[in-house]
Order: sequence, then C-alpha cells, then structure tokens
Amino acid sequence: MAKQLPKKQLPVAKNVGTDVLGQESSGSFPFWKPVFLFLASSMVIATYYAGTSHDEKAVAGFSAYFLTMLVLYGTWKTWTILSGRKEVSYSPLSVIGFAIGHLAILCAFFPFPAGYSGAGFVLLFKILGFLALPAAIVAGTSAFGTWALRKAIPEFDAKSREFRIIGGMSFGLASYLFILSVVTSTFGYSLVTTIFPLVALSALGWREIGEFAVGMTKPAFKFDNHKGSDGVAKAVALPLISTEWLFLVLTFLIGVNFINVVRPMPIGWDDLGVYMNYPKIMAETGEIGRLGTVAWQTLTGIGFLFKSAPQAFFINQIGGILSVVIIALAASRLFSFEGAGKRYLNLPLLFAVATYAMPMIVFQQAKDMKLDPGLLCITTAALFFLYEAAFRRGEHAKDLWKTFALAGFLAGVAFSIKATTLMLFLGG
Repeated sequence: MAKQLPKKQLPVAKNVGTDVLGQESSGSFPFWKPVFLFLASSMVIATYYAGTSHDEKAVAGFSAYFLTMLVLYGTWKTWTILSGRKEVSYSPLSVIGFAIGHLAILCAFFPFPAGYSGAGFVLLFKILGFLALPAAIVAGTSAFGTWALRKAIPEFDAKSREFRIIGGMSFGLASYLFILSVVTSTFGYSLVTTIFPLVALSALGWREIGEFAVGMTKPAFKFDNHKGSDGVAKAVALPLISTEWLFLVLTFLIGVNFINVVRPMPIGWDDLGVYMNYPKIMAETGEIGRLGTVAWQTLTGIGFLFKSAPQAFFINQIGGILSVVIIALAASRLFSFEGAGKRYLNLPLLFAVATYAMPMIVFQQAKDMKLDPGLLCITTAALFFLYEAAFRRGEHAKDLWKTFALAGFLAGVAFSIKATTLMLFLGG
C-alpha cells in the first residue's frame, strides 16, 4: 500500500481580521514598533513647534474639537467592548457615514464670526451639495471602467480584487478624460459635450452601478474586537485601533480641505494663472483652443460650466481622494502573502494617509488647486498595472499584453494631463 505523503503547508499569518478586499489581514506586526514610532514622531513635532514661530490663533478653536472627538471615540470604543462581539465590522456605507459625521463636527467647530448661529450646518450641506457631482463622476466612470474591462479581459472577474477595483476606477476615469478631450475639441466645450459622455458611460455600466450599490451595504472591513482576557496584544487590538486612528486622521485632513475650498475664487498663484484659469476660459469661450495638455482641465472646467468656482474645486478633489484609494490597494497587493490569501491593512492605509498628508499633496487639495493629485492618481494606476504585468506574469498569462496595454493607455492619458509626467514615471 502506497504511503500517503503529507500535504504541503502554506505559510499562514496570524489572523486578526479582514480588510476592504474581504480577505484576512495580518496582525503579526510587533506592538512596540508603532508605539516607538508614535512617541518619536510626537517628540519631533513638539520640538519643531516649540522652536518655530507659528500662528496660535489658527489652532485656537481645535481644543473643543479634540475634546469632542475624544469623548465620542471613547463612547464608541466603550460600546464596542461592552457589546461582547468577537468582531467589529464596517461596510463602505458606514465608513462614508462616519466620514460625513466627522465632517459635520469640523463644520460645527469652524470659527464663524459672532452672530452666525447654525452656519456650520449650512456649510455642511453646501459641501455635500458640491460633492454630489464628483461622486456621480466617480461612480459613473468606475462602473464603465469595470464594464469595459470585463468585455476586454475575459478573465477579469478572476483577477485579484485590487486589480479589479483599481482597473475599474482608473480606466473609467482615464477613458472619460480621453473622450472629453476628443469631443470638446471637436464639438466645443459645453454642458452637453461634457455631461452627455458621462451619462452615456454610466448607462453602459448600469449593471455595475447596481453591484456597487449592493456592495456598499455589506461588511467589508472586519477586525477582532478587544479581548481583555487574552493578553495585552489582544486587549489593545492594534490592527483595529490603529486603522480607526488612521481613518480619523485621513477624514480630518479631507474634511479640512473640503472646508477650505468653499470659496469664490482661486487663491494660489498657479491656479489663478493656469490650472483654474484655463478651465474658466474654456467654459466662457466654449472651446479648448490651443491651451496645451488640458485633459484634466476639461474635467474641472465642468464646475465653471455650472457657473460655480467651488464646484470646480470640488471636482478637482477627485484626484486626491482616488489617489488615497489606489495607493492603499496597490500597497495591499504588494504586502500580500503569496499563496496564503493574506492582506495587510494598516501599512497600506498608513502609506496612503502619509502620501495625502504630504505638503505637496495636501496643499494642492486645500489651497492651490493644481492638477498634480489627479496626475498622481492616473500615474500610480499605470505603474501598478506595469508591476502586475512585469512581476506577476503567471496570473496574467492569458492576457499579459492586455495588462501592458492598460498600463500604456493610462500612461498616455497621464501625459495628456501634464507634459512633465515623465518625471513621475522615472521617480516611480
């Protein structure tokens, strides 16, 4: 009788929860490292501001905000611990709800002049109104991108979730930019030539929009809850609490940026001269003319077609927000365990938040309305697919050239946004 060989064991990481991709995330990261990093970073920041002149009035109103957030977060943590649940889960819809709640708190504590009671709620609903069009653009183009890639790549649904999500978002948005450039340069720049292509693309992806709507309500982020009786590591539940803190930092930055761009005109030198001036000229003249590489401006100019500079600023926010999503997903793919189906969540989110918080990004989302965050979004996606085609050939053996073609198309659209894109690719 033949001797049965033992099955090969795959490397398995410590299971502490699942990430947005619906897959388990690793919690084997040593606890002392993030604690040391936090303390060291706090010391550096405190030392810097202790010896540097800065405007104290700019942060004077944040004491009440931080106290409110501390009370609310403490109440939430107390409820989740006392609930006795083994896992804490969040759906994409609940995450958006928490983000809007955080934005509402920021608006409530905004330092309005005396006598403007209730102005915070007015500001909140103004921001939500301005966000409606960018949300429709992202949803419609992402649905089209997913639909088109399913048609072009028969094995698309068998790809990794990072591949599918980044592919749908980036290819859809890049296709819309390409179509906008062609249509508006041929038939003029107007609401008809900009909104009709969006409606047509959304109509092609109507099934995918339905899938997105259903998926928004399903739990996508799962973590082990705090367990006080199982040791310090499980009592702290670092994967859960660190992700929540990173989410608070990210939504704080985004919320402050949203508040900053509710203004009647550009305030930066570059957007006054070029990046918001060109879209305004296009909207007023009804033509693109010879303004150079203006693919992204054909998108932001839609706000000026609605006679609203703040709407143009909020459309420009698409680049920064999608960059966060794409960087987090791409990093999650890079940190995956081969063969074990594991995903890190905290490190990818940390990279995404750190990127968004960099002065060169956050400044262009809050003050100077440039197109570089949009360029970062498309370029990062192109580099991701180039990585997939070059280093994960086995997963794309049947459609390797299509993956290269997808990266090439995104790179081409990136060059139509800004001629200096070559520096970004060389840096990547």
